[in-house]
Parts: sequence; structure tokens; C-alpha cells
Amino acid sequence: MVWALPLEMVKQIQSWIHLHDLVAMYLFAVENSLEGVYNAVAPHPITNSELTKNIATILEKPLFMPNIPKFVMKLILGDMHELLFDNKKISAQKIINAGFVFQYLTSEKALKDILT
Repeated sequence: MVWALPLEMVKQIQSWIHLHDLVAMYLFAVENSLEGVYNAVAPHPITNSELTKNIATILEKPLFMPNIPKFVMKLILGDMHELLFDNKKISAQKIINAGFVFQYLTSEKALKDILT
């Protein structure tokens, strides 16, 4: 399998969270009676390019990133193509300030746990 990304997606910021941290965050919120909105994301977002490279490395698969123009993705996906190109750098600082400690701080550690 060869991984491929449109050029515009390479710099896109990806927020992520490991499933174990997500469940732990819900439990933490309930046990501490937290109120309000908390972002369920790991504290270190990465670029789509970094995420794809990490996955390819962990799976020991070749990586090829051709330049697929945005309009081609719009033709293929319609309005949903915007999900591929929107940058959403979401902060986890509020939950960290509440005392939550992440088990998976890096995407590499999370991906190795999930993919190996």
C-alpha cells in the first residue's frame, strides 16, 4: 500500500487523541465534576504530513505524496473536501489546567500502541 496526500493537505494541522486518553478524560471530567466545554485532543497537534509519515514508518510502508490539486478533491468529494483542507489547531490547555495528565503525549507513541 502507498500513502498519498494532496499537496494542500501536507501542512494541515491535525488534532488527535488516543482512545485511552479520551476515555480517561471522560472519567476525569465525571470524577471531578467538571463543567463547561473541554477539547478532547492531545496537547501536541501535528501536521497531516507528519501524521502520514509516522503511520507509514510504523507500518513499514512506502510513502508517496503526489500533488493532487484541491479542485480534484472537490470534484471527488464535493463540499466534504473542505474537511481535508481546514486547519483546526485545538488546545487541550483547559483540561491540563484542571489537572488531567495525558498518557500519550506524542502521536508516535499513540500510533505505535494502536498499530503494532
